[in-house]
Amino acid sequence: MNRVLFILLITISSHCLAQITVDTTKTTVTIKEKAANTAKTMTIYRSFVEGRGMCNQIVYQPTIEEFGEEPVMPALNFNNELPHIKTMLDAANKRKQYNFSRFSINLLLYNDMMGKLVEIFTTSKEWNEYIKKAPLKRVTRLYDGTEVEELHYDARLAGWVLDRSDFLKDITALFVAYDYKVTSGGFADDHQQTVAPEMLAALGKSTGMVIPVPENFFVLTKVK
Repeated sequence: MNRVLFILLITISSHCLAQITVDTTKTTVTIKEKAANTAKTMTIYRSFVEGRGMCNQIVYQPTIEEFGEEPVMPALNFNNELPHIKTMLDAANKRKQYNFSRFSINLLLYNDMMGKLVEIFTTSKEWNEYIKKAPLKRVTRLYDGTEVEELHYDARLAGWVLDRSDFLKDITALFVAYDYKVTSGGFADDHQQTVAPEMLAALGKSTGMVIPVPENFFVLTKVK
């Protein structure tokens, strides 16, 4: 029990000692949280969104010092990042009100999100039946005229499978407090990304599985 209390006190102390800075320009807001030997950064950009006008996009990605070169298995846990993201959002919201349109992260950095993504598609009956039957190669012509053969999957089906899952559960819980609805950014139609065989092996899955990786952003829509 004493050891648990000690770890808890250290965690609380580290969080309390964190320093938050907010730097603002005409088009960009940069929020940094510095604690111990790490510095987390959130950037909020102004951009035009068709049908919504001028909006704000959030980009969050831990600094390179935290994870070094991209490992076979992601080293970070997105759930552990949620309190930091909220702290930085609150710091930014003290300065002004925003009209957020998207939240961008690099999904490949987070072991819990990638593990959940793999589980969703490996256990989907519809996805597995599709993979068994569908041709998954397509020839793409590049800008210089050369042709390359790329893996290609049905982006609409991938989106349907993802939207029926609880993949957005944690991030939805974060943004609902700010009165935003969260939806997936969907899957790219061209140059589609899939989970690397090395990561599948590390997760104990067949390296022959085709697990689509969605776009690295979530759409935010104000509900109030």
